[in-house]
Amino acid sequence: MFAHKKVVITGASRDFGVALAWNFAKQGATVFASARRLQDAQKTCDQIRSHDANADVRPLQCDLTDPADIRAAAALIQEQTDSIDLLVHNGSQWLQQDDFIETSDDKIVSVINSGTTGPILLTKHLLPLLQRSPGADIVNMISKAAESGFVGDGPHEAFYAMKHGHAGFADVLAHRLKKDGIRVLSLFPPDFHNTSPFDSDWGKADDKLLLNAKNLIDTINFALSQPRNCTISKIYFDGNRR
Repeated sequence: MFAHKKVVITGASRDFGVALAWNFAKQGATVFASARRLQDAQKTCDQIRSHDANADVRPLQCDLTDPADIRAAAALIQEQTDSIDLLVHNGSQWLQQDDFIETSDDKIVSVINSGTTGPILLTKHLLPLLQRSPGADIVNMISKAAESGFVGDGPHEAFYAMKHGHAGFADVLAHRLKKDGIRVLSLFPPDFHNTSPFDSDWGKADDKLLLNAKNLIDTINFALSQPRNCTISKIYFDGNRR
């Protein structure tokens, strides 16, 4: 399904980002795996190639809190390809609930930039490449924290604000990109069991029956495999966290 497709993934240095990169690479896509630090992105690429020497995975530095870094990352992608078929917004910072007043201003700004400003700017700079694809998609890994009325005990106030900002951006983007034939999918998962696709327990349900990473990967594959006249714009999951 993704053979010869060009895929850009943010937050690809660990956990679900690695699973996303492996999922598309093993299906024949060229994957630009980005992370805040180039060495972390390279580690992901090396891990994937150790399981499939023919995988076309390319490390990319992209700090989503830094507009200059985002512009530089977009420019590097443009040097290597004239189109993008899929952009996956997976990267964002996690911030645990803490004393709101004691949380530093810089940390709050960094968290919100990582998951709201960053995706906005990266989409802006990669949109010309997405528009050149015969059938492009944008996938937003958001969170249950962005569901209306949901208030959990785990995340910080800034994390909630960041995820709601990302969700709002995705909504207006979905509406405005219809004319370009670009589909926008947003997923709102709760806390899930982040198993690695390279581990023996990949896809196995845990004792608490938490949603797992393979469930999310399978859901994304299903949504993106639909014909272009079928747009699945939002997917919600049951759960009691995030």
